[in-house]
Amino acid sequence: MAGPEQRMPPEDMNGSPFGLDGFCPVELVEKEQWSVGDVRWGVNHRGCTYLFSGPEQQQRFLPDPDRYSPVASGIDLVLRVDEGRMVPGRRQHGVFFPKGGRIFLFANEASLERF
Repeated sequence: MAGPEQRMPPEDMNGSPFGLDGFCPVELVEKEQWSVGDVRWGVNHRGCTYLFSGPEQQQRFLPDPDRYSPVASGIDLVLRVDEGRMVPGRRQHGVFFPKGGRIFLFANEASLERF
């Protein structure tokens, strides 16, 4: 699921990490495509700043942000269940299920394979 490369700082000016490395979650869920987000359309949700490719995508996100953001705020669910640890997942070790439009992130390849 890694998708294209994007060079973003690891966090915004307030210290919140960029969700999905700054790619637009609405474009990923609705069109299954990687679209670079724009800081002008950023929204903080559950400790992450999500960037959107435009104001329309931001407005679709706002009423139901959990629909578009990674499951469990991007925490690696395998490590959470198996070891009781809350470890942030990474886009490079993520999976997107088009049916239902859900994004799951994992900390490493081993967790992804175990999932």
